Amino acid sequence: MYVFACSCTSNLFGFCCQTFFSDENILPLACYKPDWVPFYSFWFLQVLVIFFGVNMAVICLDTLIMTLIVLTHIQFRLLNHEVENLYSYGLGQGNRKYFVNKLKKIVRHHNFLLEFTQKINMTFSETFLTYMGIIIIAICIEMYNLSTGPRKHSVEPTSVNGTRIWKTHSLPKILSCKASRECL
Repeated sequence: MYVFACSCTSNLFGFCCQTFFSDENILPLACYKPDWVPFYSFWFLQVLVIFFGVNMAVICLDTLIMTLIVLTHIQFRLLNHEVENLYSYGLGQGNRKYFVNKLKKIVRHHNFLLEFTQKINMTFSETFLTYMGIIIIAICIEMYNLSTGPRKHSVEPTSVNGTRIWKTHSLPKILSCKASRECL
């Protein structure tokens, strides 16, 4: 759990806070920023979008899978503890029935855990494979766009039907302005 939390925090910190360690104002997402918008308010808006729009979607599935695995592991450890302490109750005349009931309870718990882990594997194997495939394809496309795009400018002005738009090369977004004077 600690490693997972550190990984999420370091990724968010490294991606969003790069502007504090450089001499120039760098936004987390390369896009056009009008001059009249304060840099840090625009930066804060982008960090919120990244955190809630991107990280939460990724973190939710990771957290769900991690939680199911950790809780199942804890159940197996509790079952192991019960098995280790099974013979500590003694097999005297009065304890035999209690011992048999305890053994049945342990067997039922073990069977339940085996069925539960099988259901987890069946449920998440295809889902996780699809999830990882989409992430890998998205990262490959983004790296290709970054490697073949312009070197100095990641935002390029164009004009469509008299409206000036700014097209980003690294992200598939188009930011439009109402009049060309606003974009200058």
